[in-house]
Amino acid sequence: MGDIIKLSSPATTQENCESEKIAHYWEIPVLFEDGDLLAIEKPADLLAVQNYSLVEAPNIQDLFNRDIERGAAWVKAREGLTCLNCVYPLDGDSSGILLFTKNKTAQDFMSNYLGSEIDFRTYHALVHGSPREKEFTVNAGLIPSVRYPGTFKVDVKRGKRSITRFKLLESFNGYSYMECHPITERFLQIRAHLHYIKCPAVCDSLYFGRPLFLSSLKKNYRQSKKHEEYPLMGRAALHCSRVEFPHPVTGETIVIESPLPKDFRVALKMLRQYSLKLWEPMPEPSGSSARRQGFGARRGLSKPGGKRFGMGGRSRRGPQNGSQGRRSPRSAGSRSRHFSSRD
Repeated sequence: MGDIIKLSSPATTQENCESEKIAHYWEIPVLFEDGDLLAIEKPADLLAVQNYSLVEAPNIQDLFNRDIERGAAWVKAREGLTCLNCVYPLDGDSSGILLFTKNKTAQDFMSNYLGSEIDFRTYHALVHGSPREKEFTVNAGLIPSVRYPGTFKVDVKRGKRSITRFKLLESFNGYSYMECHPITERFLQIRAHLHYIKCPAVCDSLYFGRPLFLSSLKKNYRQSKKHEEYPLMGRAALHCSRVEFPHPVTGETIVIESPLPKDFRVALKMLRQYSLKLWEPMPEPSGSSARRQGFGARRGLSKPGGKRFGMGGRSRRGPQNGSQGRRSPRSAGSRSRHFSSRD
């Protein structure tokens, strides 16, 4: 949509310089907004909501609340804005679409929708290794890890119901590019399930994912003597790229998209250029046969379209290939609107 929300955190004392306080600033792109909802593009270096293990770290929810209370310029430009509530939190160093509600009606609707086990979010991940299957579902409950505080682990007996659908998009030598669909909403769910199938996200420090360096891909790589090598991917390689849901008031289908950020695109480009590609999907045939052979069609699912606006090896138990179907968020006969960060 082209709008930008400028956020700044209160000045905080740096660990290595107690006498100096530094404030941080972010320009947050708005992907969609109306009287009930606000969708933004979360950067990877800013928390979505407060993390109990990083209490003093700035987060978008608190910065929104602070700006609303003090009447920041972007708040005054939105007449009648009194609250913004996060619908689902993105992990700290993940990026992508973050959705907020502006009133109780929208909040109640989205809370119920989020708890209905409806597949309405698409994430993309760059992971270590390669799954054994091209498409599969992990149905494995999660509980907090005692050994590694701040993380969750799979416990099929005691864990809370947690379901994630995965699709392999490309496979390289030692890495894979995957599509992830969380059916349930659990903290760190996608990352915990990726670790469970022995495919942790690249640079996911919580689940032993390693940074991706060009020197590990490119033969005869020459390291600069003046500077140390920076990773192609220096944060958890997970991005929320699409959400699709019925509007809480009008019922109209809303489709919001966010393209991969620069670090993610560069990492993929280098993998495609320098790493041996082991597998990629065949081009889909045209016509009705393409629709029958699509990912959703094979699972008895659907990928509703919509009018476009804007610019263009696993653990011993292994994931369970369940028959968990996707309930389409689009009702029959409803209209659809499509938004992206290139609008």
